[in-house]
Amino acid sequence: MLKKIFISLIILLTTLPVFSIDYITSPLISGVYQDVAVKDNTAYFANEWSITVFDVTDKTDPIVASIIPYTGAFYVGIQNDFLFASTLVSSFGTYENKTSIYDLTNLHEPVLISEIEESAQRFVIKDTLLFLQTQEFMGDDLLFKLKIFNISDIAFPSQIVELDSVKSFDFFNNYLYTVNTNYNESEIHLKIYNADDILNIFLLNEIELPLQYSSNNDPYLLIDESIAYIGEWNSLYILSIVNPEIPEISSYTTYSPLMDWINKFTKYEDNLYLTGGKIIDVSNPENPFITGNYSTAWPPANCITSVFIDDGFLYVTNWEFGFYLMDLFDPVNPLLTYWYDNYDFYSAIFIKDDYAYVTSMQGITILDITIPEDSYVTGSYPYVEWCEDVIVENNWAYVACDYGLVIFDVSNPENPYPVSDYQGFISRLSKKNDFIFTIDKIWGIITVFNAENINNIQLLGTYDFAENPNALCIKDSLLFIADANEHNIYVNYNGGLRIIDISEPDNLELIATVNPDSMRYFRSIAQKDNYVFLGSNEPGIYVFDVSNPIQPIQINYIESGRNSVDMEIENNYLFNGIQIFDISDINNIVLIDSGTSASGPGVAWSIAVDGNYIYEAATYSVNIYYSPLIVESFEYEIAPKNSFHIINYPNPFNPETMISFSLTAKDAENAKIEIYNLKGQRIKQFSIFNSQSSILWDGKDENNQPVGSGIYFYKFKAGKFEETRKMILIK
Repeated sequence: MLKKIFISLIILLTTLPVFSIDYITSPLISGVYQDVAVKDNTAYFANEWSITVFDVTDKTDPIVASIIPYTGAFYVGIQNDFLFASTLVSSFGTYENKTSIYDLTNLHEPVLISEIEESAQRFVIKDTLLFLQTQEFMGDDLLFKLKIFNISDIAFPSQIVELDSVKSFDFFNNYLYTVNTNYNESEIHLKIYNADDILNIFLLNEIELPLQYSSNNDPYLLIDESIAYIGEWNSLYILSIVNPEIPEISSYTTYSPLMDWINKFTKYEDNLYLTGGKIIDVSNPENPFITGNYSTAWPPANCITSVFIDDGFLYVTNWEFGFYLMDLFDPVNPLLTYWYDNYDFYSAIFIKDDYAYVTSMQGITILDITIPEDSYVTGSYPYVEWCEDVIVENNWAYVACDYGLVIFDVSNPENPYPVSDYQGFISRLSKKNDFIFTIDKIWGIITVFNAENINNIQLLGTYDFAENPNALCIKDSLLFIADANEHNIYVNYNGGLRIIDISEPDNLELIATVNPDSMRYFRSIAQKDNYVFLGSNEPGIYVFDVSNPIQPIQINYIESGRNSVDMEIENNYLFNGIQIFDISDINNIVLIDSGTSASGPGVAWSIAVDGNYIYEAATYSVNIYYSPLIVESFEYEIAPKNSFHIINYPNPFNPETMISFSLTAKDAENAKIEIYNLKGQRIKQFSIFNSQSSILWDGKDENNQPVGSGIYFYKFKAGKFEETRKMILIK
């Protein structure tokens, strides 16, 4: 059932309106977990594409509180009431040095307040000074520095001091300790500075450490009381700094590189917890020894990127296995209390009623999208791997995966479970009545199943009608296939459109073949009425008239300007990803909007359109967009031309927006602005007075309570004049 929103707008201009596709939210985000910081039962996890905020009050069942998408965070740190997030790589895969600073007044909803064009691995605040251990590319070289900023106004940090070649740093009283490397001689040095006056910082001492620099990872410095711990690759160096200016060697220990690496560690009671999984007893700094190993529990520790301890719990990020929490009640035998594996690839999405069904590397996930802006996971089945396509009908989800065709009972969205399967290597599927037509990606064949008896799927036949089938769709008794080209030393094959008669499901017949371009890798297909649209890995979409399916004719070619992985048709609109074309006149196809995908470096494999919302399954995320264009019953009325004008800025906004307007004194009589949510509920009203030219909405309702993120409409009324416009609140 499509959720339709009926909106009637008064348009002032007689020209066609311009529509935009607005990014709303990403209810699913995957990625490699790189770092973690914790404050007051709130954990901030950084991965390549986002910062995920968890409420960890219950250490056995943390809850996702919010997601900051596409920040590309590799390092996070908390100082005072501020969260620092840093990355070297932007969400679109280009190098970008940036450290973002967030206000944590609301722990679950960090608010961005400033950005520094520097990428940092470590963050320390002392009074009104911010110390950043930065890294940046200079050509092919990665440069490391310690940069010090004045943050008396944290919204406008200003750099005041810079030290070169700093790989790690920490403080002891008013002494600054830095670990520096010499690439040419592979040396590691410890430098001690007097930092009483940061503008006149000066070097007190420098000693060479008996550590050999390894390009595998950078040295790490941690100072606890009067002891300095320095780790590098497989070595741990401990110094006494009772005399801060003249450190004394306490011990130096080397561990087998096959057993550990020491790129970061943290200390709890008398133990160091190394990223390689070892627990080192340092109660006697002159004789440290291995006392435990927190890698004995699954998942393994050989992929650990960061460790953090808060309130007696060890937080561990693992680049391959997400993150996990361990209780340190017994510090040398940590107990695993929670494991969150969110590394995934999202491949397909299907909408039915108030639910979105998503396939991925880890199985099938069901989202409740009753309120798209507040979508959430309601159920999943992670035990069937590499699922690639899904169709839902009645209470059954038909899933294509590496295991084969699997049918799930989804009558309870909170608990989907498989009821039957047929083994194979299926990548795509389509359904007509009780028959399921699939693509076997290994053998490049079309396979037909009879699923009349859900509990006993019957194979009807396999057909070698295409060399490299990639996508399929059905109209009446016709199956349309997008067949990719294949050109190598073994195969020279031209792909294109294949049309198959499926009137007899147990006896398919290939009736037409069209090869429009010998060099294209055709991978997407869509159909409406008597027309078929064929897309590929190159920009441009072919349009065929298939009213005579035996002799299909190419009648148009859409200059899309981007490749096509998946296409969807809703009403008279063709969606090439989140690019929209008006196809009401097949001979005059018009580009309406080329939305920018929020999928970052991933590929948008699948889209689904429902009401005013576009759902996108990208490699590393599931994204939701809003467009006012889609709903079939969207109405327009041409209003008489007058001098009235209304606009809000900024839009999108957080936390407030200014609605500005111009009107005469006569127009201002009884004028008002009303704000509505997507359900059509009025949440705020402003009366307009003669002298007013604007009002400020602070994102609160009539009861002065903050409203949630999402789309809102503001309606201006003045006499017989009325206009409605859209705005987006992002938190």
